[in-house]
Amino acid sequence: METLEDEQSDDRSAQKAKNSFPEEIIEDILSRLPVKSILRFKSVSKPWLSLISAPSFHNLHSTVAPRTTAFFFTARDSSTGTRYFFSGANDGGSVANLMKLDNTVFDAAHNFAEHLKGLVCFTSRDSLCGKLYAFVFNPTTHKFFKLPDPPVPLRNYTDENKGDYYLFGFDELSNEHKVLYIDVESIKPTTIEIMIFSFSNYSWRKIEVDLPLGISAWRCFV
Repeated sequence: METLEDEQSDDRSAQKAKNSFPEEIIEDILSRLPVKSILRFKSVSKPWLSLISAPSFHNLHSTVAPRTTAFFFTARDSSTGTRYFFSGANDGGSVANLMKLDNTVFDAAHNFAEHLKGLVCFTSRDSLCGKLYAFVFNPTTHKFFKLPDPPVPLRNYTDENKGDYYLFGFDELSNEHKVLYIDVESIKPTTIEIMIFSFSNYSWRKIEVDLPLGISAWRCFV
């Protein structure tokens, strides 16, 4: 004879089965939602938060989600000095205020911003000719990361013969984002240092290069 405890156990098992879905199905459903909806689901459970924060989910979302975001930009409130990070839509929709940025870093104009496979990388100097810093922003989770300084001197550039640059890329072999830092001084003899930042171990690695041709710092592009 089935007891009351047995019935309650069966009910719990049925409810558990009802609420259980394979993670790949949940991931597929979430990846098709707009960022605003995904942010609300971060608080559902720790497994969902972990899934949404994973780099693999960023890549999937950037591939299959509706392509409504056309660009990212920053703007400064002149009355308070506060700078904000925005996203704009290509469907004529409203501009979304993604987050408030740290005033101590973003007083100067930004040099560039690149959006690649779910992440945004942009740079800023602490003054007009000051040090150049790189930042990575995840629009899906609203997490913001300042890259550690590359292990080379960060200079104040007031000479057109000197220049430094950050470039954003994605390594298909290792399935991760990487940032390239180039430091050039074109005063004869020309010197160049190249560092690459890997998100898998959060560290910089120097790349040895030979320069077959002369390089002008302000004309250096990759």
